[in-house]
Amino acid sequence: MFTDPERMLFLAVIVAGVLQGLKLFVPLLNGFGALALNAVLTAVGLFVVFRFELTWTMLAVYLLIGLAAAGIHGTATKISDHPSPHENPTPSGTPAQNYGRMVDN
Repeated sequence: MFTDPERMLFLAVIVAGVLQGLKLFVPLLNGFGALALNAVLTAVGLFVVFRFELTWTMLAVYLLIGLAAAGIHGTATKISDHPSPHENPTPSGTPAQNYGRMVDN
């Protein structure tokens, strides 16, 4: 039905979308927490969409999907025009750096 590159792109978009959606409920989910969640969502998606194999190719696909999802997510964050975590659920920086933004709003 779909080729492997198409499935990889769709999976990256899904991972980025789920991560973005989760940040609506956990506004300060960023940094290492977001990185870990991206890794877990990518692994789960890779297991569901592709057969699980411990090969160098599958590791490369895993890294490609994870980095593509991070790139999609980061681009969506940077092109938004709202720095507030309440309006934009993907603030840049650490929770300590964003705390002032949340308290002031």
